[in-house]
Amino acid sequence: MRKILCLFLLSISLQAQPINAIIGDTAWYVSNDEWPSMQEPEQERLRNHLSYVLERLRRKNPSPSKARSQNLQHLAQYIARQEFPQTFQHPDARRPCFIDDEGRLCAVGYLIAQSAGLAEAERINQKFRFHYLLDMQDSALLAWQQSSGLSLRELAMIQPAYGWERMDLFYVYQNPRTQKYGLKKTKNNRVAVRARYDLFRYDPSLPFMFARKGDVWHIFDQEADRINSKDYDTVSFVRHGTSYRLIAADGESIEAYNAAGELLWEVEGKIQLLSVFRQDQIKVGTEKGRGALNSRGDFVIPAIYDSLIGVANLDYRLAAWQVLGMSKQHNRKKWGIIDTAGKMIIKPAYDKIEYRRGVYIAQDGRHREIIDHQGNSVVGWGLQSLQDGLCRYCLIIETEKGFGHFNGAARAWDHEGLYTEMRVEDREYYRIRTNKGYGFMNVIGQTIIAPEYEAVRIQKQFIFVKKQGKWGLRGYRGDSLIPPIYDTIGVLAEDQNTSKPSTLLFARQGSKFKVFAPNGLDISAQYQWEDFERISPNIIQLIKGDRKVLAQYHQGQLVYHQFIEIDYARPLGSWKMAYGINGKEGIWNLAYGQALQKHHFRAAQFDTIAPAESQYHDKYLVQKDGKWGIYSYKADSLEIPCEHEAYFPKDRNTHSGWIYFRKDGIWQGYFYTVPKLQAVMPRTQAKMDEWWAEEK
Repeated sequence: MRKILCLFLLSISLQAQPINAIIGDTAWYVSNDEWPSMQEPEQERLRNHLSYVLERLRRKNPSPSKARSQNLQHLAQYIARQEFPQTFQHPDARRPCFIDDEGRLCAVGYLIAQSAGLAEAERINQKFRFHYLLDMQDSALLAWQQSSGLSLRELAMIQPAYGWERMDLFYVYQNPRTQKYGLKKTKNNRVAVRARYDLFRYDPSLPFMFARKGDVWHIFDQEADRINSKDYDTVSFVRHGTSYRLIAADGESIEAYNAAGELLWEVEGKIQLLSVFRQDQIKVGTEKGRGALNSRGDFVIPAIYDSLIGVANLDYRLAAWQVLGMSKQHNRKKWGIIDTAGKMIIKPAYDKIEYRRGVYIAQDGRHREIIDHQGNSVVGWGLQSLQDGLCRYCLIIETEKGFGHFNGAARAWDHEGLYTEMRVEDREYYRIRTNKGYGFMNVIGQTIIAPEYEAVRIQKQFIFVKKQGKWGLRGYRGDSLIPPIYDTIGVLAEDQNTSKPSTLLFARQGSKFKVFAPNGLDISAQYQWEDFERISPNIIQLIKGDRKVLAQYHQGQLVYHQFIEIDYARPLGSWKMAYGINGKEGIWNLAYGQALQKHHFRAAQFDTIAPAESQYHDKYLVQKDGKWGIYSYKADSLEIPCEHEAYFPKDRNTHSGWIYFRKDGIWQGYFYTVPKLQAVMPRTQAKMDEWWAEEK
């Protein structure tokens, strides 16, 4: 047995980690009839994977759009070049890398660079260098994807995770006698920096190293050579694109160095380095106050303010500086806004300023106003409320005039104060209301459904509208499907197990019951029923007079199952239903995604069925001839016979799994992991009687 286990563990260690998050190593298996091992050449694995995905995407859509066709051509060019990322540092054995240390782009990065430009690929690399594509939350990336002709899943299928063998040039070591830290060369274990530091910060992905000795820092270049002999109070670095700069302060000046250790600029004076921002802006403090330097060492904001706070936009980039300074108008300290170029956007005149989706909400006393990022007033009076909109920079603003939609990025109203009500209803739509009625507006401010209805709602990619007491139906893009002439209208059944979910609809007009296809076509002639009862999203019971027939909407068709007779069904949890027939109940497994079959129904043999505390383990409380027991669905048998006059679940609210059964006045305990009753101590018997009396 031990030998078999060792061989099993060895086979795991020899098998390579998957190259892709969506399809794993399918490409290699299809090509070689076996899974890749750790010894397979990385270059060949990458080429094999990308070639397989390219061919698969071409087969999927033989007549692609222009954008899709161009991107697939770019992918073919990328594969032919075989310039894959390989020089980067990440602790995971395999990981995506958008752009490596030497500027090589990943496959998806190459597609973006070819169509949207290298600058856009570099921007994404700054935010999501080692992220899997489906984890990247970025509006510009999503916009590119929607115009690329490729789905997010297809792009994620392209994206490889890389596993080049990488070895760091150095490693940090500790002197066991002095407990100090230094640096050694990985290749030969020779000392590069003697162990005399309390802390040593070495990151192989950066061209700088920092070491602290007491209260001061020493700085080193990427070759582990000391850049100079100075002692610094604070050190940090800023990255711009693929280049780095080291920023160091010693109390008398701030200095900037490039990756080669060359001094770029120096600002003298009693300056303390506070923090470095990604946009090459450095927050500093002097004896006179707080200010900010740019990447060239110039003051973009003079060091005269009492406080300086970075304002980040929705992409986590520095948008502006919030400053606290003396207001000449109020003769006391107030807040204002200065942009990263040093331009005063909002003069210090407010008690509080909040940045939100491209605008500033400024408050002075009880007065609140909205100011855009250019300093222009959006709402100067009458502001009532503010809510986030659907797009990244959209806001729902309520003023004394009413509700309006404002785009903070474009600094423009789509509609100003036109509506008596406005709220987010769906991922793409706002519900709007005027004096005439309700309607819908899309994310870019276009009216999709005119506000003229008594009620509107969105359900299952349909828009239901009510006018003069009657209901009708619109498509998700606003096209008319069913006129508003029905008393009720809704979803009859839906099939979610297809690439594009399909929905059947129903409508009632007086005593008439109608069925509609997803496109609004009346197909009642095929389904002459009077009513229905919903059992699950795709299973219904159709009713006509005394007749009831079970039907399943499967693969775009409503399939009748007249050989399966039930009176009713109710949920038990975990895709199980209790169904009733002829006064008895059985268990019905819905078998998600499968066509309905008779063997999904266990025999109806119980008076009633209820979920046990252990329902997720397919154990159920059942009653037969007035007595209780436990039925195991997995074993299709009674685990505890139905011979107990009462049961009581202990700690009902905590779902502990314990159930107590009473027979002949004696309580016994049951726990789902042990298929038998367990004895209860005498003192617990009395307690159980008290609980039972309280429960009754």
